[in-house]
Parts: sequence; C-alpha cells; structure tokens
Amino acid sequence: KKLYLFFYSLPASVIAVPIIPIYLYIPTFYGIELGLGLAATGTLLMIARILDTFSDPVIGFVSDRINLGKSLRKPWIIIGALIAGLGLYEVLHPPLINLQAHLLIWTIVLYTGWTMVSIPYQAWGAELSDDYHERTTLTSCREIFSLLGVLSIGCIIAFFTTRGMNNGEVLSIIAWLAIGLGL
Repeated sequence: KKLYLFFYSLPASVIAVPIIPIYLYIPTFYGIELGLGLAATGTLLMIARILDTFSDPVIGFVSDRINLGKSLRKPWIIIGALIAGLGLYEVLHPPLINLQAHLLIWTIVLYTGWTMVSIPYQAWGAELSDDYHERTTLTSCREIFSLLGVLSIGCIIAFFTTRGMNNGEVLSIIAWLAIGLGL
C-alpha cells in the first residue's frame, strides 16, 4: 500500500518543478534581462493566465468523458506532459526576436499542457478509492510530494545562483531538469 501511495504521489514532485521559475523568474527574465519591460511581461502573463482559467473546466470536462486508452486519466497526463515540456522549453529559451508573441504563445502552450496534466492527475487521485480516509491520505501524500518538489527546485536554484550563474542559465538547467524528470 505504501508503494501505491509513493508511485501515485511521485509525479507531483515533478509537476511542481517549474512552479518557482515560471512565477518568480519569468517576469524578471523577460521584463528586465531580455528588455521586454515589466508592464508588458506582466500583461502578457496575465492574458495567458486568464485564458488558462477557461482551459481548466474544458480539460476537466473532456478528460472526464473521452477515454484515450486503457486508463481514463493517464493518456491525458502523458499528452499534457509532452505539451507542457515543449512549452516550458520554449518559454525558458526565447529567441531575441518577436519576444512578446513568443512569450504569450508559449506560455499559453505551457499552461494548457500543465492543465492537461494537473486536472486529470488530481481527478485520478479521487478515483483511486471510495474510502474518504484513503482519498485524504492520497491527496495528502500528493501535496507533500508537490511541496518537496518546490523545495528541491528552490534549493537547486539557490545552489546555481550562488555559483554566479545568471537567470537565463539557471532557467535553462531547470527546463532540462523538468523535462528529464518528466520523462
């Protein structure tokens, strides 16, 4: 039973890896280091986030009703992970031309993929047991692993930053780490 909890909860730590870089470093990276400006960066990220609020219920509805394989949830998680991995790579490795369009488009791709992973993953946890206490245990373990992922990536960022790496270099390492762990 403990292995069951471990293997269900483990993906939560990987899903959490990009959280700090996306929410904390992207505004500074695009706004200051790449020269897009904080207001423009914030506006583009807000537009992407607003569009994401519409994708959450759509993905939930679709993943509840469309079975893509033997499992109702797993195919959605795999497809979403591939989309999110591509979006994460592109957001963290921008070209120096068309920066605004690049940030907006690839952030939308990233958020859509992230939604395709997180919504079915959380719903899957609720479907693994009919027992209230077991579902609470599953959810608790998943959230603990998520926090461990956030803490781990925070330590990794601190480690590389104190070694003199700039935000772009650290974000590149995080992108590859997230994609590698996701696989």
